[in-house]
Amino acid sequence: MTTIKRTNQEYLNNKTAEVAVFIDNLKENAVKSGTFDSAAAMDFIDTASNQNTGVKIPEKLQVVLDNVDSKDSSRITRALLDSVNVYESQHGVEAPADVIEQAIHSAYATTDTARRQHKLPTLDSADSNHHDQISLQPNRAVVAILSAMGDAIPFAHYLPADIGSNEGILAIMSHRAGNTFGQYAEGGSLDGVNSGDSYISSSRVNKSMPDSGTGAVTGALTSIQDTDETCAGGSTVKLLRGRSIVYVNGIPAAKEVDSTGSGNSAVSGTIDVAGTSYSIGGTINTDTGVYALTTTPKLPDTVPVIVEGFLDFERAPELTPSIVTAVNTFRLYAKPWRVTTYQTMDSRTQIANELGLDAYSEGVISVQTQFANERHYEVLRKGKRIAVNNQTTFDFDWAARSQQLLKSQIMIDLASALGAVS
Repeated sequence: MTTIKRTNQEYLNNKTAEVAVFIDNLKENAVKSGTFDSAAAMDFIDTASNQNTGVKIPEKLQVVLDNVDSKDSSRITRALLDSVNVYESQHGVEAPADVIEQAIHSAYATTDTARRQHKLPTLDSADSNHHDQISLQPNRAVVAILSAMGDAIPFAHYLPADIGSNEGILAIMSHRAGNTFGQYAEGGSLDGVNSGDSYISSSRVNKSMPDSGTGAVTGALTSIQDTDETCAGGSTVKLLRGRSIVYVNGIPAAKEVDSTGSGNSAVSGTIDVAGTSYSIGGTINTDTGVYALTTTPKLPDTVPVIVEGFLDFERAPELTPSIVTAVNTFRLYAKPWRVTTYQTMDSRTQIANELGLDAYSEGVISVQTQFANERHYEVLRKGKRIAVNNQTTFDFDWAARSQQLLKSQIMIDLASALGAVS
């Protein structure tokens, strides 16, 4: 039994969010003890359609269901649930609502309503006053749903395209630093792995090494936190008075003792390093961030001293950092894929009578399979081309290591190289 990883997914598109709510409620109402209950499913659909339950049937799914009778509505609903279950059992994660929405969109595209709305050619002659025996075939919608969900993979993102124009609009939101401050330059990305460096924090730290001759420890805190432990040449900063801390070997060793006044503020403290007690004194200027410390006796040249201070944004509001949220839109177009599949009336009848199969549906399944496989291999080829930018060389050193290790042990070492380029 596959364990399904439950994830909290948020959707900014209202229609996609409605699909997520609908599917969750459909699962709860239509599946009893792991078995699909068609009667319960249709009761849920009818209730959601006719009453204000807080659960909306996706608009395009409603169009599909309106085009078929109650029996075929059950088939389409079951196809939707089955495809979701297959996706989750294959990948071990919940089916995302955007993928389900795309499957519903594919089913909607098979309806006469969609064809008429977008003025697409159709051979069906059915309308509200006339029934055509070959119109509104539910198997087309079922195949579309199963194929769309069967093609989907968790690490891919899907963008529905407009039926009429084949256009899809991709919007990418980004968050960037509004000014040069902390560890970010103006325009620097705050998203993903770029997030987490010092930017909105008032804390600034700077590491100094004792002077080899006098043992003096000098430096300055600035608005630019160049690295995790050093400040770069930036604008002078005003600090909160009485808050600064001095660390030796990472341990608090001294602190600022004056909580009032301006200009230089006294720093005092003691610490034991390798059995020797050191007294730390000196000053830090809370109006400029400059500090000058002394140690008695002189600290070894190799012992780092880190000074931490905290910016006073009330006294220097112009230093307050800002975050800029921007959205870039990209117009993407689905490329055309074209193929024909046909059968004669005689072959269609013979296949149906002798094999119990629908020739049209089998043809559509073949088209969908070829379409899915072509896209899959195309993506792999593109990924292979991109991979040339992210490669490393692993030396098996077979001549020497084959005498010392088993092949399996050598392959284990390859994991680190794979991890480096993953």
